[in-house]
Amino acid sequence: MKKILVWAAACLVVLGLFAGCGSKDADGAGGSSGGTGGSVETGGIGGVAEGGSGGAAADASVDPLGDLDAQAAPVTVTRTALGSEVKLTAHPIQSDGTQAALVIDYELTSELPEGMRNLALYQFLSVDEVTEYGPSSIRLFDLPSQTAWVELPLESNAYQDAGAFRVMPDKDGNPGYTANGALSPDRPFASSVTLYAAPEGLDTVDVFVPGFGVIPDVPIVRAEDGLGKFTEIAGAPAPGSEAACVVTLRRFLADYEGEMFVVDEGEETTLTITSDVLFATDEYELSAEAQDVIARAVDQIKSEYDSGTVKIVGHTDDVADDAYNQTLSEKRAESVRAVIAPLLGSDYTVTAEGRGETEPLVSDTSEDARAVNRRVDIVMSGVKHEDAAAEAFRAGDLLPADYPTGQGGADWLEYRQAGEETSLGSTVFKIKVENVVRTENGLVGYLRLGLAEDGTYPGLTRALYLPLDGRTTNRDLSARGYKLLQNMIGTFPVALLTAEGRLYGYDFVATDAATGENITNMVCNSGTAFGPTHGDLHEGVLLPMIWPDPGTDTVTIEVEGAFRIEDVPVTDDEALLGADY
Repeated sequence: MKKILVWAAACLVVLGLFAGCGSKDADGAGGSSGGTGGSVETGGIGGVAEGGSGGAAADASVDPLGDLDAQAAPVTVTRTALGSEVKLTAHPIQSDGTQAALVIDYELTSELPEGMRNLALYQFLSVDEVTEYGPSSIRLFDLPSQTAWVELPLESNAYQDAGAFRVMPDKDGNPGYTANGALSPDRPFASSVTLYAAPEGLDTVDVFVPGFGVIPDVPIVRAEDGLGKFTEIAGAPAPGSEAACVVTLRRFLADYEGEMFVVDEGEETTLTITSDVLFATDEYELSAEAQDVIARAVDQIKSEYDSGTVKIVGHTDDVADDAYNQTLSEKRAESVRAVIAPLLGSDYTVTAEGRGETEPLVSDTSEDARAVNRRVDIVMSGVKHEDAAAEAFRAGDLLPADYPTGQGGADWLEYRQAGEETSLGSTVFKIKVENVVRTENGLVGYLRLGLAEDGTYPGLTRALYLPLDGRTTNRDLSARGYKLLQNMIGTFPVALLTAEGRLYGYDFVATDAATGENITNMVCNSGTAFGPTHGDLHEGVLLPMIWPDPGTDTVTIEVEGAFRIEDVPVTDDEALLGADY
């Protein structure tokens, strides 16, 4: 929900250009907590923590949020990042029917690696300690309904989301909880509050926390006293912003030839064919090469739907005037309709229309962007085909890789990204797979990403970055609606290789509150998680992914040009969603 300015600020932070991007000293602010106290599982900040001898375990009588766990039990997971173990407790989500508040506790439960003064949560939660943006990219999501909830924008600042760390005093009045999310032995507790549109018709929802993964099945309860005490901490959301912050998840599949994309958004599926494959410049007669592409499109339609409506929509780039482009788009759509309709048969109703240059996928005027905008969309709806057993797929048989390839994912796989050396050091990274778990309508993958032993780069920012060297993943990035800056600092290029093409992580398109522009983002966007400038980079960070389910017993995970991990087993044990990683 941020504008590109926020992406720029985040990028500056992860590249270490801001002075405050190093370790923030949490030890000197306020009084000492006097020890770690008891486990927040028994009540956390919203109840009475038992068994504690120190002040950091907070008492409900001094917590302005009251007892958050009175109606349902919290959900706790433990995750390891940069060699430090953190316990996360998600308290029941408080809803007033319009908006909802999520409180998460973070507790440091291990010693810090040698040389670390604290574990700065802002590195994982997309928090910029310099410009004071609060926690963001903490998502609520429900895969069965293909829905996600993103943080509401603040009324006072459309660039910011409704979320903040908070200071929680202990029973003696000492600030036992850190206000900036920097966990240390003296301040082992932090707490965040984030606000969303209220999930409707659900008793529980899953929570994605950048750098820490999924907290499954967090209860939703009625906020008996309203949400005023939460908005005092997180900020007041912009009025009427709820609808734009409930988003439909997209399944995005790109074929290996760079000719077709399939986008599934629940009730509707759009198959996009690039016009340059179908037509010569300024022409609307189908080329000889187009017949094969259209035949594959027909097979795709029949594999998705047994019957229904098929709408052919032509689009052009912004070269030439509006009237010319409108006419060209209409003629191109009709040319495709005339071929597809008889191939589909009487079970499908096929229509054609043109929209000229009015609906570009990419807003800039580069040649690459214009090539993406020149397209024919085939929009399908109707009776979906029942899923059959997925075809087993061996990536190496179809796509030989000239970059590091591993098997199974249990062992570290080292790879170089963006060249061997930069001015900042050697970009030698490593990756492995902790688990890939099947849940309803999706796969949740837990990968771990770190700096290899002979790597000297000061962060993980470039670990998944793809230089613009003509690789198909960059073309896919544009077609999906992502910006180059997002690609540099996010998980966007991590794909599953399937028999049909590259299957990317679930994403969504939301409207930016400040500009009205459509912004594409991922449910599992880890944002600045790759930019820690201090900490044990060799131990690495957790890289959680949420993909559509290809239906196979194993998967191949790849960032094109960087690494490929084949034959990764998929487990059906959903209990592993909330396991320790």
